Amino acid sequence: SPAIAKILREELSKANLTPGHYAVAHHRVFYARSLRKPDYITNTSINSVNCASQLRPGGPVYFASDSLEALSTVRNYATKNSLAITTIENQEPLHLDKAGNWSDRKP
Repeated sequence: SPAIAKILREELSKANLTPGHYAVAHHRVFYARSLRKPDYITNTSINSVNCASQLRPGGPVYFASDSLEALSTVRNYATKNSLAITTIENQEPLHLDKAGNWSDRKP
């Protein structure tokens, strides 16, 4: 959607990310939750940014998720390991697919 694209452009600009010069990891957490082990979110979030970082070694990674826990995990991992990983901060992830009249919903 144009509204989401605008938000994404603004966030990428704030993070000083240049199109074509960063990797992206998008982690959808809220599917088949009953089958997961307790450390699933932590392990898969860290794995996703490690995998994305192989696409652009030493370069920045933009991490997106539908889970605040995943976002927090990756922020802490990036800080602890001095990694160039950025996320949208201070905002609940968008859940347009779960909203009533999602096509009319503003982000």
